[in-house]
Amino acid sequence: MGPCLDARMALERLNRNARMVHEADEYSAGLRTDEGDAVEHLPQDGALSRAHARTNTPDEAKSAQSIFEVIAILVGFLSLVALGLLVTWIWNGWLYHTISLDQFLGLRKVLAILVVVYAMLSVGRLIGQATTQGAFPRKFVPELIAFSVFWILVPPIWFFVEYFAVQSDWISGLPWLDKGEYLKTIKDYADYASKIWAGVLALLGVLIALKR
Repeated sequence: MGPCLDARMALERLNRNARMVHEADEYSAGLRTDEGDAVEHLPQDGALSRAHARTNTPDEAKSAQSIFEVIAILVGFLSLVALGLLVTWIWNGWLYHTISLDQFLGLRKVLAILVVVYAMLSVGRLIGQATTQGAFPRKFVPELIAFSVFWILVPPIWFFVEYFAVQSDWISGLPWLDKGEYLKTIKDYADYASKIWAGVLALLGVLIALKR
């Protein structure tokens, strides 16, 4: 009986040790699972930053888009209205000798600077949209229409207004008594300026064609 009893007691001790090891393994696995869940649900700075960027970037882009759209529409609309009023006033003789040559040249210089800035804005906006995949987004279409209306209509109307202003004696203090000679100078200037305008218009057309 002695050897059998010793063997049975040894077997029981082995079983108890095995159960203890198994329970310890289960306890450790449970701790790892709980820690993993806690870490998984714990917000991290990088994830928060990315989520914050994803939340704010569309709103900021939409705000910038709205600002550029308003600028484009206002510039096109106000330019056409101003030129239409000038043609009407000059046509009816209401602006006879109302501006000196120096004032007119200063006005033309300011307008030339503004047009150059607006040309850079137009080209920059179209390049930004042309480099993206697919067609122009629907939200960009009003801005695109405003750019097109401005560059198609405003420069030639201005050339006409400038010529018409000289012919109708709107500008006083012209350097030559021969109006025809000065009108020829205006036509030459308009011819050179129209080449620049045509270049901007062609560039805009190429950028638009790239999106097809």
